[in-house]
Amino acid sequence: MHLPLDTAGISSQRLVRRKGGTVKYRKNTGLDAPKNVPMPNLPLGRKATAYGGGGGSPVFLPSGEPFAGETAGGGTRADIYGTSAYGSGYPSARNGSRGAVIQPNLPYFFWPVVFTNPPSSAVRQLDLGEQYGPLDNSSRPGGAMAEAHFLSNNTGSIFHVLADNGTVSSLITYFTANCSHNLDVAASSTAPAIFDNSNVTSGPAAQPWEAVQYYRASSVVLMLDGYNNTASLPSGADLALLNCLNKTIGFGVPLVNAGSHVIPLDIWCLLCSIMSAYLLRRLV
Repeated sequence: MHLPLDTAGISSQRLVRRKGGTVKYRKNTGLDAPKNVPMPNLPLGRKATAYGGGGGSPVFLPSGEPFAGETAGGGTRADIYGTSAYGSGYPSARNGSRGAVIQPNLPYFFWPVVFTNPPSSAVRQLDLGEQYGPLDNSSRPGGAMAEAHFLSNNTGSIFHVLADNGTVSSLITYFTANCSHNLDVAASSTAPAIFDNSNVTSGPAAQPWEAVQYYRASSVVLMLDGYNNTASLPSGADLALLNCLNKTIGFGVPLVNAGSHVIPLDIWCLLCSIMSAYLLRRLV
């Protein structure tokens, strides 16, 4: 299986699997085996696995959890790719629809990333703090939002990955192992950093318009420093590193496993039907 990044028309096209390509990606057998990742705030009975497949039946989130009564889960690795548009990376026809992030729709349990934007920002609609809490909301699955940066040793391109703290921490390990041929390891992140994009005029903080690719129901985003995704990728961008980072996310970003102590939707509906029939018989 090969997941190269199609850099032609990247702002409007969804990534798809295909054969071929020249991505420099060093597979490390031990690292690429499915591995449980520490991930706070997941419902009881759920674990996150790097290089896992996800899937399983959607469940109702239990009482006492954020978004209790809403459904979550069921998303698989086959559907994690979106586009550079916020609201993409969702399974089925909702991929690319911003409505998917406004209403709780959590096919991977993880919440969409949020940005803090000034009133003049053209992308201020990405500020969903009222829905998913501020940037430092520690009740997110995986913990508060964090970022990491990765510097090319060929062109000086700086890429950012933004997600929850647990996901960023996991990806740093795999980026360092898989992409070291194109990566300036000494100048790249070795641990997640607190994310704060409130300064839009200076500094290295990643900004919404720098998004190259969203993943996992817009809960992970790969960004290129200085990029404006209404235009083509700059000629000096390190496409080899970009492709390696993308492929590593595609294969390895943590997904929540299918096992659960929470009642799946189909069984819940069956139990409700049985209970309704029983109560109806008692009333007649």
